Amino acid sequence: YVGARYTIAELGGRAVVYFPKEDAAFPPVFLAKDAEGWRVDLYTAAHILRVDPQGRWNLVERDHPYMFAFAPYRVDETGYVNFKGN
Repeated sequence: YVGARYTIAELGGRAVVYFPKEDAAFPPVFLAKDAEGWRVDLYTAAHILRVDPQGRWNLVERDHPYMFAFAPYRVDETGYVNFKGN
């Protein structure tokens, strides 16, 4: 992740750090805010992300509270986010 360009999308106590210039090489990081601050949401990541044999991640679930971060982009039928097409 060192030197990778990232974008942060935040909405209602949730945030996603994603890397649109990396073409799905780096999976997004999901964060949830509580009384003590921001925490990495590994539970959600483990349930909605998968990595294919080429090392690219995709969304296997689209009904989750972090989907807002991907709304500006096209998500294909297999869950890959097309960052370059927008």
